[in-house]
Amino acid sequence: MDLYKVGVAGLCGWLAMAGGAMALTPPAGIEIDGAWLGNLTLSGGADGYGFVQSGTSHAAFNGNNITGTRLANALIELQKPAGLVQFNLAIGANTGAMPLGSAPIQASVNSLATGPLYYGYLTIAPPGSPVTLSAGQLISLEGFEAGTDWYNSNLFTSALFYTQSAMFRGAELNYASKALNATIAWGDGYETGVFNTVEAVATYQLPHGQSIAAYYAGALGRVGLNAKTYAGTGSYGDPAHFATVGTFGANYANSQMFGAYYTFSDGALSLTPEIQYQYAKADARLVQPGSAAMGKFSSMFGAALFADYPIANTPYEIGGFAEYFTSNGPDSWFIAPGARGAGFAITPSWQHKDLFIRASAGYMHLLNGSYAGNGQIGAFGNQAGGRDVVQGLLEAGILF
Repeated sequence: MDLYKVGVAGLCGWLAMAGGAMALTPPAGIEIDGAWLGNLTLSGGADGYGFVQSGTSHAAFNGNNITGTRLANALIELQKPAGLVQFNLAIGANTGAMPLGSAPIQASVNSLATGPLYYGYLTIAPPGSPVTLSAGQLISLEGFEAGTDWYNSNLFTSALFYTQSAMFRGAELNYASKALNATIAWGDGYETGVFNTVEAVATYQLPHGQSIAAYYAGALGRVGLNAKTYAGTGSYGDPAHFATVGTFGANYANSQMFGAYYTFSDGALSLTPEIQYQYAKADARLVQPGSAAMGKFSSMFGAALFADYPIANTPYEIGGFAEYFTSNGPDSWFIAPGARGAGFAITPSWQHKDLFIRASAGYMHLLNGSYAGNGQIGAFGNQAGGRDVVQGLLEAGILF
């Protein structure tokens, strides 16, 4: 479950090449004389939100609170962006971004196995070479949406984003030219500590501001049930709940994922359709007693359309998305085994220099799937039997 992917201001260039959805405009960062290290850049941000939602109960997928407040992100990044040896380091608390239909999450420094280290990696960038090599705690390569909410046009994220990995430890090789950016990585996937996962993404810039990207992620071997994944313990809705692959979902860590997205621009309007397919083969060695998960082939397909429209000569911008997802087999990919649903969200934003305020409203309808496991379609409301949920967020934050 991708709750963290993509960090703060120092990644603007990466997002631009990868086609990421960057809604807000961060400042340039604070330049620091690092003496023998060279010139450094300090940047970051913090934000929080209030929420209101329908269809809540203790058993429901989206939690038991009708209203409340949450700290979303509080991150500081230090980077050395030039020279043969470069580095990026980000520390702080992060929740990632909130998938539509799921529970609001409180930011924590214990959500990742690396604690307050959100990401940290060294990069070797030979002068004049289009190839660079990075290693350390890295950002996953999957999908169009970013894991820190101020890089998305929407406060909510999609079901596609939910199943993607977050950070991983490993190494990646990147090639960048005027039109093509391609990265291939080797690491431990969903932060499992088992180094058998390949990730790759390629983005090609087309004329008139268009771009197309394709990505892949998959384990080349088995990741056992006792392998550690997102660290710690906690109640459902807290990313720290997922302490092992067995409780997190062996289908995620042992899956194959394929996806693509295309960005079309016409004046200020940007439209990005994305599709994603993910599957896990049956594996008798990963079936836990009393569970059907991993006992049969299972898969998930998702499709979404993202839109962004900055209003010219004003501090306002409007984002939105519509999505459809479906799954088959005994594994839970999003909400419940066999879940199928559709939803949409809209997010108007206001930004003045370093300050921003955003509101977002979203709706999801579940067409199939039983969160309670009782055979009755539903995941929301009393006894997790409701098919519909309406959610609203009001966010405020600062970037520097």
